[in-house]
Amino acid sequence: MGTEMSVTEVAYAAGFSDSRYFIQCIRKYEGITPGEYGKC
Repeated sequence: MGTEMSVTEVAYAAGFSDSRYFIQCIRKYEGITPGEYGKC
């Protein structure tokens, strides 16, 4: 997915209905937020 997508757009594209829950899951399993992940 392109970096020009918002976190909310990525969350919905990944099948999440709540972007806050998506952020929590990424932080739990990857150790970083989606914003930090996108900068890698």
